[in-house]
Amino acid sequence: MHNRNITLCAIASLLFALLSYADEQINRTGNTAVPDSAPRIIYQTQQPVKEIPLTKARIKFDDPNWDFGSIQKGSTVSHNYWFSNVGTEDLVITKIKPTCGCTTTKSKGITVPPGGRSYIDISFNSGRFNNVITKGIVVETNDALNPYLELRFTATINNPAQLLETAPLEANFKSVLKGQPADLTLKLKNVDSTRSKIHFVETPDDTFIKISPTKLTLKPQGIAEIKLSLNAANMDPGPFASSLTIEAEGKPGSRITVPIIGTIVAESSSAPKENATQ
Repeated sequence: MHNRNITLCAIASLLFALLSYADEQINRTGNTAVPDSAPRIIYQTQQPVKEIPLTKARIKFDDPNWDFGSIQKGSTVSHNYWFSNVGTEDLVITKIKPTCGCTTTKSKGITVPPGGRSYIDISFNSGRFNNVITKGIVVETNDALNPYLELRFTATINNPAQLLETAPLEANFKSVLKGQPADLTLKLKNVDSTRSKIHFVETPDDTFIKISPTKLTLKPQGIAEIKLSLNAANMDPGPFASSLTIEAEGKPGSRITVPIIGTIVAESSSAPKENATQ
């Protein structure tokens, strides 16, 4: 009986030593992996997990960030974010959501084939803001690598230090009879103390509005005229809006954006046939 108790104690001591050694190894190495020889337990869910198919559409924006530069408080300015589908399947823009009520878009239902290009238009109303602002637009796509993207833009409202000025502050064509041409002239002034070579950063679609000249150099306090020619032949009746963005080359902070607005009047409309030809 005495020998049996000794044997049981020896077995218990051996088991305790083995367990202590195992704990020590785990604490030392941090390895809690189950040995390959150990039996494996496979758990099954009630419903199989559905795999989400990856699309091969790939969206690539020319530039997801835009700077309007200086704009006048109360004005509404516009910009087009151009992008390409560099993938091998159709790219679908499923949702476009501005992050602020001050920003709107007309773009919807955009599908772009492989190798194709399109754009997302936005309009920003500066009425409630002052100084420097930054806003965003969330875009959802079927691109598996970029299902969610954010486009951003900045603007400076009523910038007291701007180097370029226009008169008038916006290009308003007022009412233009559909099919009739209309011209409008902006006077651009260089208020800087050095010469400024003007760079036209973004202009309206020249199918509808042509800008001339597109090459200008202004001496200090110099003034030049920019002509905007509207072709309303292929424009739908109703209000339209666009923008002209310019800056002085090599002068950071000189960028300005001028709103371009007006209304196309149908030929049968009884609205006054007024245009902005000057």
